Amino acid sequence: MKDQIKEIKDIIKKGNVIFGTEQTLKAAKNGTLKTAFMASNCKEDVKEDLTKYASIGNFELINLDINNRDFGTIAKKPFSVSIIGVLK
Repeated sequence: MKDQIKEIKDIIKKGNVIFGTEQTLKAAKNGTLKTAFMASNCKEDVKEDLTKYASIGNFELINLDINNRDFGTIAKKPFSVSIIGVLK
């Protein structure tokens, strides 16, 4: 888990990330998504959609052992974060 947190912090520092369900799903549909990190308590319908797009869109989907509140804290956001997408 510590490795996941460090990886996420490094990716956010590099930039080229998007936060939130709508933007990440849009990037998945457009084929511009490289990787998506998903909080453990992400909504089931969103999980299903991202899993489907990952299988046909050829991007990596990483399910974290971190809830959305902690994920928001790691991302240094003042709100909960369910999904972070990394663009190509």
